[in-house]
Amino acid sequence: MPVQDKRRIVLLAALLVCLVISWRANPAHTQSTDKPVEQVRKNIQVLKGLPDSQLFLAMNFVGDSLGVNCGHSRDRGLVR
Repeated sequence: MPVQDKRRIVLLAALLVCLVISWRANPAHTQSTDKPVEQVRKNIQVLKGLPDSQLFLAMNFVGDSLGVNCGHSRDRGLVR
């Protein structure tokens, strides 16, 4: 695996951790009537507890940070 790919993976993991920590630290999010994303969508493994309304915002943030879009993972066969 090239060094650039490893750096992107580490960056993605760090961004996800920061996103989850900042979301959990804000008490306004814990009082939301929005269902958790794992109750609304299938195969959620990383962003459990995130309100469903925030899922696409988080995914767009990660994609923009990596410089890729949703088609990038699907084209490589990483997402079914």
